[in-house]
Amino acid sequence: MKFTIFKILTVSLLTLSIFLISCEPQRNMDEIKSQITDINNKMAEEMVEGNLMAGLENYVDDAISLPSYSPMIRGLDAMKKKAEEEMDSHYKMSDFNMETVDVMLAGNYVIEVGTYKLTMEMEGMPDGWKDNGKYVTIWQFQ
Repeated sequence: MKFTIFKILTVSLLTLSIFLISCEPQRNMDEIKSQITDINNKMAEEMVEGNLMAGLENYVDDAISLPSYSPMIRGLDAMKKKAEEEMDSHYKMSDFNMETVDVMLAGNYVIEVGTYKLTMEMEGMPDGWKDNGKYVTIWQFQ
């Protein structure tokens, strides 16, 4: 059997491709979910304490936020401005919980799907205002 240069190159490239795929770091999804949960818990705690700016350290400059009942917010600067406005408002977050339901790997990104529950204290509302919903966050490995 004769090997032509084409066959040798094809076999070599195929072998190299299999090697590179097998060298891709294996990611532990349970560990990733735990890390995301820790970040979310810390952010929720800071928000209840009134520090809405602290959690923004996790966002990139061109982040997009899709808050409930509000227009889309584009960019970290706009998100910081919105957080400042909310800190100066007449209501305070008294309870905030996030639950990561699922995490999915997509190359160098993790897609988090979760649910939240929150309670806001407001003047004239003895029981406060309660909200719950769902969210999606796209995380990038750094």
